[in-house]
Amino acid sequence: MILLSLIAIAVILQVLDVLTTCECLARGYREGNPLVRYFMGTNIHWWIPKLGIAFIGITILAILPYGWIGFIQLNVIYTYVVYQNYRILKND
Repeated sequence: MILLSLIAIAVILQVLDVLTTCECLARGYREGNPLVRYFMGTNIHWWIPKLGIAFIGITILAILPYGWIGFIQLNVIYTYVVYQNYRILKND
């Protein structure tokens, strides 16, 4: 049950990251992640490979015996990322 909650939080944070990043980009800011920035330079929607990579990571963590530890770390990191995006938007 805890693992499912951690997975749900990870998915929600990924979506919030995409949404807040889109808004930051619309206001003239640039992506901080070099890999995602690379995808932004291609002719595809940048968030599709970003979410694809996140899905692969989430799947791998879900099958590992102690994957819940990784989910806690991932969720802390992405909570910070979303918070930073929100802070930028709020102060703009």
